[in-house]
Amino acid sequence: MNKLLGLILMFTSFGLAAQLNPKDIFVNVKSETSVNIEISSQGPAQPDVVVFPSSYDSLGFSALGGGLWNLHFEPSDAFSGDLHFVIEYFEFSGIPGFFIPNYSTIHCRVEQSKLDSEIDYSIVSSSGSSEIDVLANDNSTDGNLNLERIGYVEGGTANIANNKISFTPNSGVKSGFLRYFNSDSTDNIESSLVYISIEDSELQETRNLQLDRLSQAMLLLNSNAFSVTQSPVHGSLTQNGHTWSYDPDNNYSGVDSILFTSPDGGEIKYLIDVLYKLDDRSFVRDDQYFVVTNGSLQFNVFDNDYLDDFAIVDYSSELTYLGDGVFEYSPPADFTGDQIFYYKIFAGFQFHTGNILIHVDDYAPSDDYMYDFTILNNHDLVIDHEAPVNDYFFSVVNAPEDGTIIILDNNESETLECDIISGDNKIIYTPNTDFSGDDSFNLEFCTTTGICKTLDVHVNILDSNYDECLCLNNCVYKGDYNHDGVVNVQDVLDLALNLGEGGPERTNDFDLFWTGQEGEDWGYEQLNSDVDLKNTDADGNGYLDHEDFIEMENHYAKVHNFVPNTIGDLSSVPVSFVPQSTDVDSGEWLFIDVYAGSSSVPALDIYGIAFSFNINPDIIDSSTVAFNLADDTWLGYNSPLYNFTIVPVDGKVDIAVSRINNQSADGIGLIGTLEFIVEDEVEGLKTFQQSDYADQQIVMNNIISVNEFGNYKRHADQNQKIRVATELKDKSEIEDIGSQIQLYPNPAHNYINIESDKYSIDKIELIDALGRVHMTQFSGSYFSRMNVSSLPEGVYFVRISSHQQTITKLLQKFDL
Repeated sequence: MNKLLGLILMFTSFGLAAQLNPKDIFVNVKSETSVNIEISSQGPAQPDVVVFPSSYDSLGFSALGGGLWNLHFEPSDAFSGDLHFVIEYFEFSGIPGFFIPNYSTIHCRVEQSKLDSEIDYSIVSSSGSSEIDVLANDNSTDGNLNLERIGYVEGGTANIANNKISFTPNSGVKSGFLRYFNSDSTDNIESSLVYISIEDSELQETRNLQLDRLSQAMLLLNSNAFSVTQSPVHGSLTQNGHTWSYDPDNNYSGVDSILFTSPDGGEIKYLIDVLYKLDDRSFVRDDQYFVVTNGSLQFNVFDNDYLDDFAIVDYSSELTYLGDGVFEYSPPADFTGDQIFYYKIFAGFQFHTGNILIHVDDYAPSDDYMYDFTILNNHDLVIDHEAPVNDYFFSVVNAPEDGTIIILDNNESETLECDIISGDNKIIYTPNTDFSGDDSFNLEFCTTTGICKTLDVHVNILDSNYDECLCLNNCVYKGDYNHDGVVNVQDVLDLALNLGEGGPERTNDFDLFWTGQEGEDWGYEQLNSDVDLKNTDADGNGYLDHEDFIEMENHYAKVHNFVPNTIGDLSSVPVSFVPQSTDVDSGEWLFIDVYAGSSSVPALDIYGIAFSFNINPDIIDSSTVAFNLADDTWLGYNSPLYNFTIVPVDGKVDIAVSRINNQSADGIGLIGTLEFIVEDEVEGLKTFQQSDYADQQIVMNNIISVNEFGNYKRHADQNQKIRVATELKDKSEIEDIGSQIQLYPNPAHNYINIESDKYSIDKIELIDALGRVHMTQFSGSYFSRMNVSSLPEGVYFVRISSHQQTITKLLQKFDL
């Protein structure tokens, strides 16, 4: 493509239609067989491939007419695995004769057969069992399909009978959810989902939904008897039985509504908050690089761009441009942290800007973990450190008393047991012959720029007569799904992302203690990762399903390598917390609400979120800790949520929440509430506080989120203070005012009412998700009304002071 494209790109600011093709397209391909993928593209220019797959025999386009093109793809002979390539296609610009480019990534999974399992949407009876023929819309190129396994069920009970699923709903539920696995004659395994609606043509309820303007929402009704009474004003509907697809108008953001009614008096109303989302059509892609503290690096920003035939015309002054897309950068002396720069390309009549995120760190093993390892006597221990840079080395400070250490460089290898171990900075510990017991040693980690850190390593050598080989290379560690050396909350998100995959069963689990397991590679990668999917199969049965979460819980915080600090792309989306009360007495429950997104920066394309709370261990009763999901959290729309909470050490709470339907969600507002009892014995706080209350800091950190394609983001740390009473009060005098104060209506358009039958309302503050106070109102009565009509749409916090307490309630404001 030539530089005349710039004449086309100048019109991208005009009214554009919704993109013609999804940003990511997933296809299954049979090995040594071609596949045709239909692509939409407008105008006279032919679509093009701008990023090529690593292995293929043929790849090209042919016109089908009417703006449709056939993308022909054939993998190389005998290839199996995952391939990715990017295509450029064209859309109307809104100006006659001009078209704009857009890009889609094609993800191909090449296997022995082409097995496609489609999503099912079923209505079942509210009483008794119903049969669901989930294989009716599934197909394979090789043999008949077998229904192998139910991987998850919610809202009822299910079993397999005659290659169909029999589902019995629980009493009173309105919906259910299933994941099933099937296979064909080649033992290719696929899974799919079943969304179940419980028949009820008399149902009356309002459903709140948030989505971005470029997405589509599936509306699941509870009977075929429902029809549209009030159509959306700012979007379109498409019906398929009892399911309806809602597409918002491309340039609209705000609240839309739809009303479905039935002849039996049923009424289901959808209030849909359409959130603004930028449609990224640029051929310039953001970059991320890593450099050691006091080091330097060179990088080429064109390496991941879709086009590289335009000149760079501007860039951050801190960078040195060497030409042809290559930059050089040296961070300030002793600086550690993240730096964001930019470069700008001029494409005829329009500038395209790319961001460059550079992480500067020593990349030493994290202090968050104790490096305690367990092995058997007469067996070896191999420790790796998979940092994103190679500018470091290890040396021995204090050698072990009862063993030896070898540190490999890049050109060395060692044969241990049944494995050949190689790789730069691999550490091999071998206990003395027949020795069992505890041993320890100290290593020094140093960067090539002279920054050093001492590490303590402890090894527990178990006495055993086990003389077969143990896995030391390319091993599966149960619960460490992303194979980063530790079992932690990110593994919750990784498993949730890859649920539904299948592969060879692992047949030789070693269960004397937690260690690496031998397992055949599946040959396919986790989403957005080069980690083989076998690492996600914790229980080894060949299916990635809900049961694999159990192994993560059983082995939480265990390490098998050195663990680098979490480093990832930065996000501007706020993930925050608000204590329901900032003053709390010992012996009381403390409730902390967790929110994601704001009216100005909504949380878009979120599949899962993980974070940690750090709280003074003297004030938190760890046995009472729980994280409860909000009843109607936006994160759970049309998907069950997996909710994981653990207290690995006193004062630290690790939490992860993820969808499990392989589709992201959009929204603003409450995710859930952390709760625990404040310890009764807090007298020690009075040593540092000359009053009846002591200020306590609550820190929320290690906040990460992921979308359905495995793209991780980091979010800014949060912290707040609460006041904890240092003396016990008579609990008969303490009453939670939260249950005594009502806020309605919610959602609201013009006014909100705050009312209590028991306590007078002293003060009301209305605060946005960024902490800005928009309104303050003093009352002094049992009823107060606040006019919110002038506020922009979004989610707000209403902070209410009454009876010497402060509570916070969530409010959703919408415009008609």
